[in-house]
Amino acid sequence: MNLVVLVLIVYSTDRTRRSENEKAIEAIFDELMACEDKDKQAADSAWADYIEAAAEFAERTLLEHLTTLAERTQDIELCQPAHLNTIDALLEATMKFDDFIHGVLRELIESCDAEYSRGPPKIKERIQQKADEDYDGKIEKVVDTVRASGILNSINGFVRALFILVQGGPTVPLIIRVKDRISNPLANGYRDVLLNLSIPGCEGLVCELQLHLKAIHDIKPVQHRCYQMLRGAGWDKEEARAHHLARRQAQLDEEVLIEKTKRAIEKLETQDAADIGETPVELLNGNDSDLVLSQSEGEGEGEDQSLSDDAASWGSW
Repeated sequence: MNLVVLVLIVYSTDRTRRSENEKAIEAIFDELMACEDKDKQAADSAWADYIEAAAEFAERTLLEHLTTLAERTQDIELCQPAHLNTIDALLEATMKFDDFIHGVLRELIESCDAEYSRGPPKIKERIQQKADEDYDGKIEKVVDTVRASGILNSINGFVRALFILVQGGPTVPLIIRVKDRISNPLANGYRDVLLNLSIPGCEGLVCELQLHLKAIHDIKPVQHRCYQMLRGAGWDKEEARAHHLARRQAQLDEEVLIEKTKRAIEKLETQDAADIGETPVELLNGNDSDLVLSQSEGEGEGEDQSLSDDAASWGSW
């Protein structure tokens, strides 16, 4: 029995240290979840205000346009055309068409009673860095060397912008990829639409246009701080959060088992040595009030070995 107690003491000491670290991690996790929930409430409230102010059926029409664009582009490979697969060729096209592309996109956005925000062109070093870090060095996968944002003031304006893109035309941007976070908001409630598109007359150069709703976009900086912390901890994906919560439950189950084992050992130590046999299953799995010690005499040594093996195995959980 002394060997069992020694093993349990050593394990419990290590478990105490780990428990303190785990409690700190849990406190951070819970705080970030509370922060994200607060952000979600703010974003959901802003979205509800937009829907309330919109024309009848505007939300449904918005979602239908997004579905149409997504269906059109689902089989299109997102990359630059073959002749822009080197950094020098891509950079040359970016500089050549930057002003023209922004002129076309600005006209589109401002026709929808929205604010246009022009982003700077990506420089050579940043293009190479992104290709190396995200696309195994494939330059043609960098599709945002020219980028801009449209800050829309209403659902009605959003619908108009998408309607123009759905209708198309000889001078209308051609949509290549749609990332729809209106239909599928982030966990923090953030909503926007990211479009990759090409402008007729620009040698197929693929650029990026983000469409935002102003009130939701205004709270993005606050949301982003929380998101960055979640991402840094690996908790930005639903699968990672589910894994973390499952791990937390497993730790709680382990603590319950350890506590039951401690109580079982305490009960064993109070018995007369001659009455102690192998540890019955009831000591670990039964109700404490119903614990039964009923093994034949002379088997105490086997019991010590059994408990020792069990205690040693806990360290690998």
